[in-house]
Amino acid sequence: MGIFDLFNKKAIISTFQNDFDKIRTANHDVQIAVAQKVFTEIDDIRKLSLDNLNQLRPQLLTKYKNLRNNSLKNGATNELDPDYAYASLLESVMLSMGNDEVFGKIMNDLMGWFSLLGIIKKE
Repeated sequence: MGIFDLFNKKAIISTFQNDFDKIRTANHDVQIAVAQKVFTEIDDIRKLSLDNLNQLRPQLLTKYKNLRNNSLKNGATNELDPDYAYASLLESVMLSMGNDEVFGKIMNDLMGWFSLLGIIKKE
């Protein structure tokens, strides 16, 4: 692993953790709304073949970046805005794909949150 890869890995985890920590301080209704959207999107992404996912990945990253930027233009001030939170969490998921360690950490954190909120049942 080169220094760029290590920096990239740390940046993805740090950004995700910051965004994730903030949204978890939002009121319960906002957390539920964001978690349901994120869970549904991850479930849809999971159903794609690897080839389709690789083809759609640049468009999905652009979609999340644009949604995040639009929420800021519309007055969002941080990750507590539902659109911003949704987009930033999914952008981290997409950026982490291809790095099993980072992807695993992000997915474990999200799955624990989904379970805590009752979006999914603990197995």
